[in-house]
Amino acid sequence: MRYYASKMDQRYTLKKGSTYRNLKQSFVIFLCMFDPQGTHRIRNSYHLYEDSDKSDRLNDGLTKIIINAKGVPIKVLTLIMKT
Repeated sequence: MRYYASKMDQRYTLKKGSTYRNLKQSFVIFLCMFDPQGTHRIRNSYHLYEDSDKSDRLNDGLTKIIINAKGVPIKVLTLIMKT
């Protein structure tokens, strides 16, 4: 994901002589035919946070999303976990 985000910044958002403040909001979306995180969720969304304080989010404009084709809808997952 890091590779694709850096390529987007180089090609589409950061022009020569520009500052980092000029970076546009970007999304890296992976479509997976397997469950890469083992969460059984259909969609996982990631951002950068401070390690000791998760409420301190680094607003770098990058959102990473993993779409899991093997994911289970939340309602179904909740029912499965209860049994």
